[in-house]
Amino acid sequence: MQTQRETKHLGQTRLAIKAGVILILSLCLLIPLSMIRGQINERGNYLQQVKRDIASSWTGNQTLLTPVLVQPYTTQPSSGDSLPKTRYKLIPLLESQLLVDATVEMRARGIYRVPVYTADVVISGRIDRAHWGQSIKDLLAKKNVTSVLPAYIAVGVSDQRGIDNSIGVQIGEQSVKATPGTGIADYEGGFSFQLPQAQNQDELTAIATAFAGPKPVNAIGQNSSAEKDQFVVNFAMRGMSNLRLIPTASSLNVRLHSRWPHPKFHGAFLPQEKNITPQGFSAAWRVNGFNANSEERLQSCSDSGCKALADTGFGVELFQPVDAYLQTERALKYGILFIAICFAAFFIFESVGGINIHPIQYALVGVTLAIFYLLLLALAEHIPFYAAYTIAAGSCCLLLLEYLSAMLGRRRRAAIFCGCLAVLYAKLYVILQMEDFALLMGSLMMFALLALLMITTRNIRWHEATAQKTSALLPTAR
Repeated sequence: MQTQRETKHLGQTRLAIKAGVILILSLCLLIPLSMIRGQINERGNYLQQVKRDIASSWTGNQTLLTPVLVQPYTTQPSSGDSLPKTRYKLIPLLESQLLVDATVEMRARGIYRVPVYTADVVISGRIDRAHWGQSIKDLLAKKNVTSVLPAYIAVGVSDQRGIDNSIGVQIGEQSVKATPGTGIADYEGGFSFQLPQAQNQDELTAIATAFAGPKPVNAIGQNSSAEKDQFVVNFAMRGMSNLRLIPTASSLNVRLHSRWPHPKFHGAFLPQEKNITPQGFSAAWRVNGFNANSEERLQSCSDSGCKALADTGFGVELFQPVDAYLQTERALKYGILFIAICFAAFFIFESVGGINIHPIQYALVGVTLAIFYLLLLALAEHIPFYAAYTIAAGSCCLLLLEYLSAMLGRRRRAAIFCGCLAVLYAKLYVILQMEDFALLMGSLMMFALLALLMITTRNIRWHEATAQKTSALLPTAR
């Protein structure tokens, strides 16, 4: 009787020690997993560095300030100044339309590839002379305003290196030359062109006199051709990965087309129309002065800065859906779960199957499971992610099949174990592809595995199993 109690106590002690050793091994395997995570971050930083290098030699992400009417004026010198100061009033156009056709190509630095584009841009717009004239009249009514200067249309581009040299500007039937710069503090890059009909003080005063003040609706309709001047601008613009537009007109219509199949729309306004196919995408935005509050934001831009105006920006990013670093990092989050599942399965085999597994064997299996993520990262930099995932998972499963055949004593057990592991890898791949439901599917998989483990082991009497195993290992009394 005493011997049975000692055997039972010894079995329980062995079980506790073995469980503790396995727990410590699992925690130790967090070290290689964290090192692999560091390698992922380092390679991702290399990619960002490549983007900066390409941006320095090509162009960076572009922000396009849509056409705005700029009315310069001079004010009386302030105390301590001897010369008048030139200021600017930004006036929204009545309407503006943009047609953008972006051609995308890949630029590479070593193994890293980044999408860049060349966009053919056609802009047409109308100047509201009534609004313009009222603005000139309001400026001349201010005591500190000494004169108004020739007005011009400005188009802002964040990285001016991306503008093609040939900019075509047509105002009515007259061709006009574009000049670099906009004169707008926060959007100095870009170009501008003068309005032929407003080149001196007398012409500007005439505009203010003729079109300022309220008019009957019928009169406005009859004289719409006189009140609004039309212009067309076309130019080519280079950029990288991202194109953002800042609305300034009272009515803005944008149509954008590209053969890139993975657009990511962002900003204050999403497209009202979009069509995305494997051959490319097209999108259309309609923004007006009410939902963008263009006039008030332009006034703020003239007075204190253009942050409020920039907040209304919208556009598209040339998204790369298969980001090897992001996908590998997401897979790595399940690394400790895979190790815990495998160690739990071995522990059950050892406890109830009469198999002795050394802690070193546990460690080798755990390292193999960790190496999977390093293989995945290295392969995904050179081949498609699905192929890298298949090769990495298949290599680890085949290696474990050979090793476990000897460790578990039977090849059939090893085949069952590796088959279950392959199913887990397949489920993980499906989860990685489900971006919107990844957390839900991952949580359900963890719950299902825990439930399966508890159900299959619910009838095991652990004390009896360990006691029988311990008694089998003790020498027989003679």
